Amino acid sequence: MKKFFLLIITLTFVVNVNAQWGWIKKTAKVIVAPITVPVESLYNTGKVITGKKSPRSIYQPYTEAVGTAGSLVPGLVEGLNYPQKIMMENVQKFAHTIGGDYGGFILDVGTFTNRYYPELSYSLAQNVNSIANGRNP
Repeated sequence: MKKFFLLIITLTFVVNVNAQWGWIKKTAKVIVAPITVPVESLYNTGKVITGKKSPRSIYQPYTEAVGTAGSLVPGLVEGLNYPQKIMMENVQKFAHTIGGDYGGFILDVGTFTNRYYPELSYSLAQNVNSIANGRNP
């Protein structure tokens, strides 16, 4: 039985790491950006001088770095809000189990602001992501 639970825990861990891999790659790209972006920009400047690239390519590494950094914001905010989300879901289940529909309704009314502000912060993070990537928020 212990081996079965260990297998379930291991599989859950692998699935979670796999789901977070894109976020990990973006984070690594943002961390190395202060080193790589000026080098890429300098390289592109040389290509512009020789006529192999357009002048727009000089600033392209900077705009890509801002877009990558902006796309990390929603994931970060969601990660910060995740423990509260799980806690509220469990409390909601408990309230429905103990109090039925009335218990769930009372909990919804009583915890509205506790749920509103994390959702608002996530919405603002999505806007930051959109602006950083040149999209209309």
